[in-house]
Amino acid sequence: MKAQFAPIPARDFHNRLTAAGFCAKPIVNGAPFEELYELAHHRDPQYVVRVHSSLQRERGEGSVSVVAIKLPPDPDVVFNGPAVNRAGTVEEVLDRVIESAREAYAAINRRRLAAGMSAQAHEVAVRSKRTDARRRE
Repeated sequence: MKAQFAPIPARDFHNRLTAAGFCAKPIVNGAPFEELYELAHHRDPQYVVRVHSSLQRERGEGSVSVVAIKLPPDPDVVFNGPAVNRAGTVEEVLDRVIESAREAYAAINRRRLAAGMSAQAHEVAVRSKRTDARRRE
């Protein structure tokens, strides 16, 4: 038996994401989705969480995906979650969208932490080399 997909009213989707801090973004012609929402990381706006939606398609065929990316000049995909399960009530589906967005945001935090630790380790190594060079003098 096929799962029943919740038809997600566009207004409910918009209200839930904007309440969570997301901003609706314009869609580029030819995009494979009808709606795009974006949330910049609060400490580093070069990282963003994006929610792509094609919920307005007929017969429940639409989907919602959540990604976290680093924007140019060094673009990278930080998180690419699975399509959000649309079975259940509207509220349950929207809860899963928000949970996936939280996972994406956490992936950004892990990436930033790892990058920061790498930068700190590099700085410690540079200082150590300078100290060693001064001792040899």
